[in-house]
Amino acid sequence: MSAPSRSNPGSISTPFSIRIKFFARRHLPVLVFLLALVVIYFLSRGAFRGGIVAVGIVEAVNADVSPTIDGRVEHINVQLLQRVQKGDPVAEIVSEDPVRESEMQIALSKLEELRLSLEMERAKLRYDYEVEKRAEQRDMMTEKRRFDVDVESAELDYIDRTVQQAADRVALARLDVLVGYQKRLLDKKVGVPQEYDDKLMERDTLAKKVEENKRAVQYSERRREEARARRDTITSSTLTAIPIDDILAPLTKSIDAQVATIEELRKGVRQVLRSPITGSISDIPVVEGMNVTKGTPVLTVNAEGSHRILAYVDETLCRDIEVGTKVHMISRRYPGKILVSQVEQVGTRVERYPLRLLPKQDFSRYGLSVIVPMPTEGPKGGPTPADLYPGDVLDLWFKPEK
Repeated sequence: MSAPSRSNPGSISTPFSIRIKFFARRHLPVLVFLLALVVIYFLSRGAFRGGIVAVGIVEAVNADVSPTIDGRVEHINVQLLQRVQKGDPVAEIVSEDPVRESEMQIALSKLEELRLSLEMERAKLRYDYEVEKRAEQRDMMTEKRRFDVDVESAELDYIDRTVQQAADRVALARLDVLVGYQKRLLDKKVGVPQEYDDKLMERDTLAKKVEENKRAVQYSERRREEARARRDTITSSTLTAIPIDDILAPLTKSIDAQVATIEELRKGVRQVLRSPITGSISDIPVVEGMNVTKGTPVLTVNAEGSHRILAYVDETLCRDIEVGTKVHMISRRYPGKILVSQVEQVGTRVERYPLRLLPKQDFSRYGLSVIVPMPTEGPKGGPTPADLYPGDVLDLWFKPEK
């Protein structure tokens, strides 16, 4: 279609804005590409802001979780990107070795047998103790009855002797009166000497008996108190408890040893994999039911955050880089926001760039590796170090002092 003209009034004219849009749609990508090539050229030659340009990546700390036995993945307890703590169980591997399974079953059977023997021995010891305790209680009750009889006998003997002593004292007092009466009669020459002598002899005999009974009463009282003391010393039980735990200690040690053996076998038959670090699950290359060999990564844990940036400086520009060199960096996720740090360590050899850092992966590039610590703070309104993810790519430029 031709442009409108005064010589051809019948033709249709095209607005200027439409022509501009058509030109931009057709030629602008080419211009942007050429401009990018120019920028990359100057950056690669170190002309950016008068410094040395490099590219770096926030170092990612990963930990592979691998079994130490051959087996089948029984369970995977986590999902992709799930956050885990150090020591959390993340998967379980079961060995399918029939020999190990047989050893495990034999060990479990032996453990059950030992536990059953322990319970039987414990029950037998407790039964024997109860039987002996009941026998002792019966003997104690019999002994208590005997002591009660001894106390009653001593009580009766004491009462009998006390009563007899009291009667003898009354009789002795009566004889004293009669002897005194007979003596008065003799003094008056009217008494019979024979009767006086008889009463006097009877009184002396009774007085001697009273004196003897006094010692007998004291002995009976002492015997009564001793019988009471013997009865009161009887306790409810004098049987010492059987030290069951000490007696069963050898059997208990055998059970503990068998449990330890089973734990060792279980490590070879069933293994619980635990996270070695705190972070998030970044890769799960296996599925449940899959057979794996020892050392094969079952999953990968990516640590949260990072402590440093690994940068690569082109081998033609690395001679002025040294520890302490000031570093400016920009995250490609936050363009235009500058973070500042300084070189912590400089590599001792030229290495190949990681493919992730190459603009085109069809050719290799070599440079000096440099370690830069994470910046402590970010610019006002810009990203903070916490906003940088492990694996983030950054553009860096170094400003040597000289």
